[in-house]
Amino acid sequence: MTSKDLEGHFDRSDPAPPFPTYSMADESRWTTMDKDKNQAYLPLAKKWKHNEYVACTQLTQVVSDSFLIQIQHAGTVADMWKTIIAEFDHKGRMVQVDLCCRMMEKWVSKTDDIRAHLDDMDLSHECLSSMGIAIHEEDYASMVLMSLPDSYTTHLETLADAAISSG
Repeated sequence: MTSKDLEGHFDRSDPAPPFPTYSMADESRWTTMDKDKNQAYLPLAKKWKHNEYVACTQLTQVVSDSFLIQIQHAGTVADMWKTIIAEFDHKGRMVQVDLCCRMMEKWVSKTDDIRAHLDDMDLSHECLSSMGIAIHEEDYASMVLMSLPDSYTTHLETLADAAISSG
């Protein structure tokens, strides 16, 4: 979009040129200054409107038809873009919540490979961290401990007692 100087239409940094104020509403009674204002405004408005249509066309070509139905009544390209960003931010948050829930629901049986399970837990933790989700060490440790089979309870209690007594 930057090659065609259209990015300002997406982030509102290139707003439509302001409509000039005239001394009279009746065009036939305009002063020379009003006519000059109008002559300066018309090409700016025409160029801005053309760029808005080009940006709109480019945007509508890359979104799905179902999503196009949602944004078709937006007043400007910036409004369309804002709707798209909100939708994808929402989906991103849903992916984060889903990944966090899956991590909390993980568990390993006695017959499963414990190392593979711990690697999978670590990978999930890293994915969430890369998305900006901070899981505190205590919470992460609790998730890992809760995911282990009951047969590990005695061993884990021994380790926890040793950690507490060593300070």
